Amino acid sequence: MIRTWVDSYCAEWMKLRRMPVAWISGLSGVLIAGFLFFVFAFKGDMGSNVPSNPWDGFFALSITVFGMLIGPFIILVTHGVVHLEHQTSSWKSLYTLPFDRAAIFFPKSAVILTLVLSIYVVFGLSILLSGLLLGIVVPSFGFLKYVPEFSFLFNRLAHLFFAGVGMIGLQYWISFRWDNYLVPISIGFIGYLASMFTVGKSDFAFIIPYCYPVFISLGLGSGDIGRIGLEWWGALTNIEGYSFLAFLLFLATGYHQESRKEIR
Repeated sequence: MIRTWVDSYCAEWMKLRRMPVAWISGLSGVLIAGFLFFVFAFKGDMGSNVPSNPWDGFFALSITVFGMLIGPFIILVTHGVVHLEHQTSSWKSLYTLPFDRAAIFFPKSAVILTLVLSIYVVFGLSILLSGLLLGIVVPSFGFLKYVPEFSFLFNRLAHLFFAGVGMIGLQYWISFRWDNYLVPISIGFIGYLASMFTVGKSDFAFIIPYCYPVFISLGLGSGDIGRIGLEWWGALTNIEGYSFLAFLLFLATGYHQESRKEIR
């Protein structure tokens, strides 16, 4: 069974090599980091509350912005992987192959997680490069005089990734339910836009996975997680716990439905 799942995972990558979704996952982190680079470069200063190490403030603000903007990219990548099968009408041929449907459903979700994780990795590397370039373009920032705190960058990005898996699970399930391209995308973007107005203002935000990256972005970015209802559950926050539960719930629901779907 493990060999079958590995082969299925590799087959998914083969199909995505020249698809737009691969470019989205590869370029989105660069685009967000590039946007931040130009904002800082044209602004010309880092404000009045600059910490002794300018990397600290740069990382904190950059990750906060990244957390606010990552939602649409997660939606596009998740739906893009699933819609490929809808577009080519290949579900019938896939489900008639001589192995369990779990070998299709779960490796596909693993590919999506890998693609989304690559966005975070690319962003982390790109924001480091942006800081170094800013140190050259705007020497007054002082980036070249200090060493970046890599552990801080890794920690914040890890929290944001864990908060995003719930959104991946929900969007994955929605994308399976509707073969129309616009319906899952529309639901996803409506959920993302709604998160901007509900986080910190409504108790319902805690049950909407689209809100979870925004929770982490605003909570950890401000340094006061209690301000919007975050709590520490050991090394993770309650939002990350909800995110994992949502991912497992929608993944289980989606597989239950797909395993019983009749192919005609």
